[in-house]
Amino acid sequence: MFFSLIVFLMITGIEPSNSVCPVEPWVKVTEKTRRVVEARGRQYRVCCASCVKKFNANPDQYIDEVGAIKPAIKPPKKKKSSECAPCKF
Repeated sequence: MFFSLIVFLMITGIEPSNSVCPVEPWVKVTEKTRRVVEARGRQYRVCCASCVKKFNANPDQYIDEVGAIKPAIKPPKKKKSSECAPCKF
């Protein structure tokens, strides 16, 4: 039964549910900016192409053993805008 549920979830393509970028957790992921990456059989939304590269290079830096997003080490200094730091979208 459990295996059937996993297969069902894989076939239906359920969307990832995170609302913040795992690479830059202070940036919200929107329909306009989101991209999807995969690690440990799960999908995660990231905010920009730069974060896709960073996440794919080292997913263990951003998610833990069970696939939860790790807390940010240190957010950037406050800016006047809410842009993604590396890509300035």
